[in-house]
Formats: sequence, C-alpha cells, structure tokens
Amino acid sequence: MITRLLFRYGLIAGLTTAVIFLSTFFTLNMENHDMELGMYIGFASMLLGMLWLLPGVKKIRATGSVQNWNFGWAFLFALIMGLMVCIIYSSIWTCYIEFFNPDWMDDYAGKYLKSLENSGINPIELEEKVKEMESYKELYKTPFGVFFITLPEPMPIALLMALVSGFVWRKRPHLS
Repeated sequence: MITRLLFRYGLIAGLTTAVIFLSTFFTLNMENHDMELGMYIGFASMLLGMLWLLPGVKKIRATGSVQNWNFGWAFLFALIMGLMVCIIYSSIWTCYIEFFNPDWMDDYAGKYLKSLENSGINPIELEEKVKEMESYKELYKTPFGVFFITLPEPMPIALLMALVSGFVWRKRPHLS
C-alpha cells in the first residue's frame, strides 16, 4: 500500500514538473530565449511539482500502516517521492537536450561568458570561468553527463518540501 502511494504521488509530482517544464520550453522563443527567465520557470515548475509531496505524505499517514508515526517517517516518505521527481526531471531534461536542443550548452556557455565579459570581470577570473564552461560542455556531450549534472538541481527543493512535509504531517504528542 505504501509503495503504491509513494509511486503514485512521486509520479504525479514528477509529471507535473515535467509538463510545466516542457510546456514553457516549447512556448518560449528558443532563439532569443532569456536564460534567467528559463531558470526561474524551471525552479517554479519544480516547486509546483513538489507540492504533491504534501498530500502524498498525508495519504500515507492516513493508511495507518506505520506505527509510531513521527517527523522522521513523514520526512523519509517525502524525500523518497522528492527523489523520484529529481530522476524524472533529470530524465526529461536529458531527453530535451538530446532530441530537441543539442546545442543548448554551447548557447548557455556563450551567453553566460558574454554576460561576464560585459560585467567587467577580472581577465584571470574570466579565464577560469571559460575553463569551467568547457568542462561542462564536455559533460553535456553524453546523455549520462547531462543526466548526472542535472540530477542535483531539484534536490534543494526536494529537501525543503521533505522538511515541510515532516513538520506538517508529524504526529504531535497529546497534551492532557
């Protein structure tokens, strides 16, 4: 019962994130796409998807399958669902890069480095950033590199929502 609920709400959360994420990519003008706007939309889609962790943990708690329910159990179940969202997000991002926008990292690196040049950054620091972007470009050449580099992106939101779920759905001691 718990496993089925974990998968159900984890998939709903992941698919919510994926639908919002993909719909914005395909509706924005890709050639003149504002990278900063895309970042905000991406994190908003993660947050909206992760909101499904709250009813998921509530439903698991309501089954009564776990004795001695506490913050730890609520946190653990929300974290498992959050990790599912991270895997779905990273998989969708990998498919997007591989099939629809294989030059994304080149575009991103170019815009990022140009913004650094315009900001008047120290030439030594700029050279370090160029090397850093080159290493990211190397990672983005394989699907596994894209997957593992994007996997940690939603983790902070997953941890935050797991903490919120733990605090909201913990059982408080009865006061007499």
